[in-house]
Formats: sequence, structure tokens, C-alpha cells
Amino acid sequence: MELIIILVVVAALAFWLVSIYNKLVTLKNRFKNAFAQVEVQLLEYQDREAMQAAPKVSF
Repeated sequence: MELIIILVVVAALAFWLVSIYNKLVTLKNRFKNAFAQVEVQLLEYQDREAMQAAPKVSF
């Protein structure tokens, strides 16, 4: 009987640890995605500024 209780506690602990790990991976991916979006916006801004600063040539 004690063996069953120990196995249940170990299994519950394992599931809890896997759950925490999955939440941490999700947070890491959200963090990377958020900064990737910021980087894209900054690059687009830089491109617009470069286009406006370029000399305009008319023929």
C-alpha cells in the first residue's frame, strides 16, 4: 500500500514539473516573439527614414 502512495506522489510531482517546464517554454517563446515584432517595426522605420533621406532624382 505504501508503494502505491509513493508512486502516486512521484507521478504527481513529475506531472507538476512537466507543467512548470511547459509554462516556462511558453513564456520564453512569447518573449522572443514580442521582441521580434519590435525588431521588424524598427527595421521598417529605418527603411522609411532611409527612403526619405535619399536624394530625389528627376529626369
